[in-house]
Amino acid sequence: MLKEDLWEGALPLKLVLAETEISTLPPPEPLHVMAPRMSYLPLLAQTIYEHFQEALPPGESKPWFEYHGLPLKWSIPTGVLYDLLVGGENLPWELTVHFRSFPSDVLVPCDDESVVRANFFNSLKESTYIMHGSASSVMQLSSSAQNELWQCVKAGGGAAVYDRGVATLPKVKTEGKWSG
Repeated sequence: MLKEDLWEGALPLKLVLAETEISTLPPPEPLHVMAPRMSYLPLLAQTIYEHFQEALPPGESKPWFEYHGLPLKWSIPTGVLYDLLVGGENLPWELTVHFRSFPSDVLVPCDDESVVRANFFNSLKESTYIMHGSASSVMQLSSSAQNELWQCVKAGGGAAVYDRGVATLPKVKTEGKWSG
């Protein structure tokens, strides 16, 4: 049940453009979106830019996010960020969106979706290795299986796809018991 809640779950977000980046009157309305818990904030970039573009001065089109003054790492899934920083209260989760003054001293830039995808599969390989002593099952996923899993990460709802992938993992012995 927890696995389904994680894969199928989404967080309501209220995205507000940083006051210092607003170039129109009246200021733009906040953007309300449902973000899959297993997804990543940069995957909302196009939707966010399209919503705020009329209020932005010319320039950058790649957003970065902050919560109460804390720049958010794009490489951490949205649900994990929320659980770590908020802990189950305050919905919708209000985030400030910036398009300028990227804090390169504390964040690594995210150039595009391919970087987010590479980060996801690298994390999946690492966690699979830690849990099973090998990441070969992830590295041997077919291109179509990788694409299917990635689409589930982007859109939410990947428990069944994940289960099919886990079925190929080797059994490991922990505390005298075999588990998968």
